[in-house]
Amino acid sequence: MAEPDLIPISKASSEFRLSRSVIFKYLQQGKLQRWQKMGDQRTFIDRQELKRLLQPRIKGRPD
Repeated sequence: MAEPDLIPISKASSEFRLSRSVIFKYLQQGKLQRWQKMGDQRTFIDRQELKRLLQPRIKGRPD
């Protein structure tokens, strides 16, 4: 398994043009995994995980 490409919520918000509240909602719903780095109080998420979550789904196709 590849090492996660961790980015802070603020960077993810601007890069993917999402509000911080939407990202936190995904975290609460368990759609994204929350990461912390030692000595850093910010919350990080995996860029690739967010990319996959935002990809359009084909209707009728299983997730």
